[in-house]
Amino acid sequence: MYNYHNELEPKINAMPQRSYYIPFLSEKYNDDRTKSEEMSLIDNWDFKYFDDISEEVFEAEGGVKIKTPSNWQLLGYGKPAYVNTKFTMPNDPVNIYGKNTVGVYTTEKTFDLSKKNYIVFEGVDSAFYLFVNDEFVGYASISHNISEFDVSAFVKKGNNKIKVVVLEKNTGTYLEDQDKFRLSGIFREVYVLSRPEDHVFDYRIVADKKGRLEISADKNCYYKLYYKGDLLGEKSGRKAIFNVKNPKLWSAESPELYELVIFYNGEYIHEFVGFRTVEIKGNVFYLNDKPIKLKGVNRHSSTVNGFVETVDDIIKDLKIMKEHNVNAIRTSHYPCHPLLPILCDKYGIYLLEEADIECHGVVWEPGDYNQDYYDAIAEDSRFYPQTERRILDMAKRDKNRASVIIWSLGNEAGWGANFENAAVKLKEYDSTRPIHYEGALNRYYYKDWENTAYRRTQALDMYSRMYPHIWWLDEFSDSMDCDKPLVMCEYTHAMGNSCGDVTDYWNVIYKKDCLMGGFVWEYTDHAVKTDKGFLYGGDNGELIHDGNFCVDGLVTPDRKIKSSFEEVKKAYENLTFERVGGKIKVTSRNYFAPINGKINVTVKADNKITSESVAEISLMPNKSVLISFETPKSNGYSAVYISFVSYKNGLVEEGTELAKAFFELTPYKFTEVSGKNLEYKVNKDGSFALYASGEKITSDIYLTDLRAYLDNDMYDKNNWLKFNIEHVFQIADEITTNKNETVIKGKLVAQASVPHLGYTVTLKQGEGFVDLSLKYNAKYIIEFLPRVGFEFVLAGDKNIEYLGYGKGESYSDKHHYTVKDEFGYKASENECPYIKPQEYGSHYGADYVKIGDLEIYTKDKSFSFSAKPYSTKELCSKNHDFELVKNGDTYVNIDAAMSGVGTHSCGPALSKEHRTKKAGELNLRIILK
Repeated sequence: MYNYHNELEPKINAMPQRSYYIPFLSEKYNDDRTKSEEMSLIDNWDFKYFDDISEEVFEAEGGVKIKTPSNWQLLGYGKPAYVNTKFTMPNDPVNIYGKNTVGVYTTEKTFDLSKKNYIVFEGVDSAFYLFVNDEFVGYASISHNISEFDVSAFVKKGNNKIKVVVLEKNTGTYLEDQDKFRLSGIFREVYVLSRPEDHVFDYRIVADKKGRLEISADKNCYYKLYYKGDLLGEKSGRKAIFNVKNPKLWSAESPELYELVIFYNGEYIHEFVGFRTVEIKGNVFYLNDKPIKLKGVNRHSSTVNGFVETVDDIIKDLKIMKEHNVNAIRTSHYPCHPLLPILCDKYGIYLLEEADIECHGVVWEPGDYNQDYYDAIAEDSRFYPQTERRILDMAKRDKNRASVIIWSLGNEAGWGANFENAAVKLKEYDSTRPIHYEGALNRYYYKDWENTAYRRTQALDMYSRMYPHIWWLDEFSDSMDCDKPLVMCEYTHAMGNSCGDVTDYWNVIYKKDCLMGGFVWEYTDHAVKTDKGFLYGGDNGELIHDGNFCVDGLVTPDRKIKSSFEEVKKAYENLTFERVGGKIKVTSRNYFAPINGKINVTVKADNKITSESVAEISLMPNKSVLISFETPKSNGYSAVYISFVSYKNGLVEEGTELAKAFFELTPYKFTEVSGKNLEYKVNKDGSFALYASGEKITSDIYLTDLRAYLDNDMYDKNNWLKFNIEHVFQIADEITTNKNETVIKGKLVAQASVPHLGYTVTLKQGEGFVDLSLKYNAKYIIEFLPRVGFEFVLAGDKNIEYLGYGKGESYSDKHHYTVKDEFGYKASENECPYIKPQEYGSHYGADYVKIGDLEIYTKDKSFSFSAKPYSTKELCSKNHDFELVKNGDTYVNIDAAMSGVGTHSCGPALSKEHRTKKAGELNLRIILK
């Protein structure tokens, strides 16, 4: 039986890694690579599945018909398993114990025997053996790297049998412990390239900001350089240099590309070249002499089809990103689909490309998470050939891509000689790009966030950090230790209702040139699509899993936009707005390209539009323009609203809103209001209900401090559970009534727990209204509570209107993407947008809310509220959104205090300014219309 999978040799008989390209026989360019006369896809197979490797699998053939790319777990063979940090095998490098499932793919193919024939595999998880006509051709691991085999000596006239034996695990799997679903099979394209016997194999292109384009190839090629169809020059030889005067420079803002046609022996290769220079000067990162900011996301190759992604999938993602002001991707944590860098060149996205390396699971020794073992594999010389091969193959594939501006050695794999030495090799191979790796941050920072240290190494060109405290970012960037630029390779963890800190991060980043920006973790949720909905870790009966920790994206698996992405979009805006008297100062944050579009200005007073105007702008980088507006006369709430909508720009459609703001002109002021006869009745436990003409119109209204736990509450809730927050009940120590006023003094308590919150509720009966006030004090044992407020139910599906931050959900730390205005919706429409149910749909800064005929007004400071079709109990009790059950009623929360959302699931604790205060009050007027 073949045994290469138990050895650490990355590949056997594979061709050296080369630049990614598809040759054509015609000089006319076609961006559909499948139209190449020399390329032939292999996507129809017979498939057999085995639950362990044995001699039998190498003899197997036939089976069910399947198509690739695909992952066999999603076809019903084995089960998808989500694991974050642990290995899916015993932690004993380099040994592979236990069952190793196998998929055997067989098909037939004819070949042009007059040509040199290659079979190319763009991605196979995790390793495979290739046989042609029952002869062993080669072996390859490194799941996300291209493996190419010369099969010319193995093919014959007529049909040829191709067999690929794919293994779930190999020794290299110790280096592929990325945070994702573990799926197997041929997940990227497989194809034959039939080429002339004598052909160019590899070449390198370097184009800089001065207009120098140097190309070196392994054959004497002929080159033509074009710009927008105009021929600029022709050269020939193994090496050639073009000097372009006043080149149009490439950037994400202005992705200018020149077409380079490479011709040799009947083949044409079309390259699109971006002139640009990446430099680090002092502790500042520059592109084309500008200290750009990376407004990034981490992107796994993950769709509703597992690891499989089409060109349309990639373009859709890039379009979504561009429409949300994203300008950079970290290819977490492996080289991306080979077409993504080409499309990023075209549409303008910076890439931090990462090698296929993560061995986080090594820390699970002896059975618990222990940082002391983090460097074990990085220091293990047995893994050096794999480490170097993975890093250099990444660079060799995408060395010609303008969009790739940074190489990354990998992720969460510790630090040691393997990385130090591989980085030296990478610098020798490519000195035009800086090198990133977060692993050089001393592992002990995980134990003490306040005392961090970086390994002093010349191998890396920047500092990197995951999920720092904002104060740390501010202080470190000002310190003498910050002698290199700093990038956050992961920050503002987007799990569930999240990203409450992103604006605070960027308030620091924009001020300091040494801060490069960051990459949100992460772009998309990972989940398995089923007929009933999306599933996550543990839903398939896995022994080892990490639950819904994979449901941590700015978009859902089917690319629905979450409110967290809107908050990130706001922080990433390339325009700033400032009110200057009766004008709005609009300033561009761009470095290279003008911002073209329309500024819409709307002034509203008392919920009526008083003026509207439109100004067309073409704003040059770092320039400003003043736009006037008419100030209204109003005794009520008034504001000016500004919206920038773009003209058509690449993937951004005309009319897309890319930036917005509002400025309050006059604040809301409470005025006396009344309605129909409205009364209250108090229960002995201190709860109360509202009545109209003797009929009860609300459920009993209780004081509560529980919210459906956010994913970001996962650590804080352990403190809340100490006093049984899920089983808290209200008691009244004293109820006094004096004429038309009732005062209730009491506590929130739970069994086996000391009372943790004291309250005073005052109800005052008026003519056509009830005034409600609350004062509360939390005990010293409570650091902070999820919320403090009232909860009740209204029968039926109510219409809601409110003046507050909307129209999306908003919280004290997550409202910057919203504006304060009057909005409306129906309770049943306020669906839970998260795969795992949790707190959602609250509205911060509300001055009044009208829920059906019931109207609630603040008498002083604003409040938070939510009105939705699910109770807190229902949201707490269900693990998936598709399990939630509506009963047709409207569930209402009116909060004196609601904690922010933060990013604590994998980031800093919620900042104190966004926690519920230990003491607070609320004063409301309630009427019935």
